[in-house]
Amino acid sequence: VIYENSYGQFVSPHRLKLTDKKGQTKEITGKNIVIAVGGRPKYPDIEGDQKYGITSDDLFSLEYDPGKTIVVGASYVALECAGFLHGIGREVDIFVRSILLRGFDQQMATRIGDYMSSIGIKFHHKTIPTRLECLEQGKPGKLRLHYRETLESGEIYESYQDCNTVLFAIGREACTQDLNLDKIGININKINGFKIKTKNEQSIHVPWLFSIGDCIDEQTMPHGKPLELTPVAIQSGQLLARRIFSNSIIMVILNKYFILF
Repeated sequence: VIYENSYGQFVSPHRLKLTDKKGQTKEITGKNIVIAVGGRPKYPDIEGDQKYGITSDDLFSLEYDPGKTIVVGASYVALECAGFLHGIGREVDIFVRSILLRGFDQQMATRIGDYMSSIGIKFHHKTIPTRLECLEQGKPGKLRLHYRETLESGEIYESYQDCNTVLFAIGREACTQDLNLDKIGININKINGFKIKTKNEQSIHVPWLFSIGDCIDEQTMPHGKPLELTPVAIQSGQLLARRIFSNSIIMVILNKYFILF
């Protein structure tokens, strides 16, 4: 196995240009190529989101106390972050667009939400952020998050809430935008999070290209989607290697997993 600590981009079918940290480049070829670049948290595309907001990637490297925090999103990442921030004594509000833990068992999701509410975490349902502004600079500073909430009556209510930190946990986008996939005839777009359309983890457009993990848009699952979880990606990679090199036919079922948190 040859390990290259470099950034890869497609030049043509089967050919990659590698760029290392010194800027030196070289090209390599491969009969089969596997893309496993994962994803990064995305922003909601509102005014001030990237300038003043953070994601879970930033939270764990903060050099200061986040203070009062608004978490935007209802994924397991959102709830985990909200839970531990509350656990260390910080005031936490969660803005939920629709339901908690979409794609997971909703009976359990409801119980989790009820428990978090009972310990003092505030949920704002049917709430969408519209603008984020900075009131005071600092570490942390003071922010104001404007939002639109749909009331039980159906009326749209617009307001704002002040806090010290806004954490966006609304999903992820695949890190595929700089791979030059157009060089091999693959188009990606923001609608599906820049993911690669696959059938059993094989590109539906390029038969020698495979993808695993958070960067796939699996077409064999019309009524579900792959679980974007590390254990799923690990087993996907192991079974794919066996299919490519050992004539195995075992496939991973990407949305049928039992996982303990």
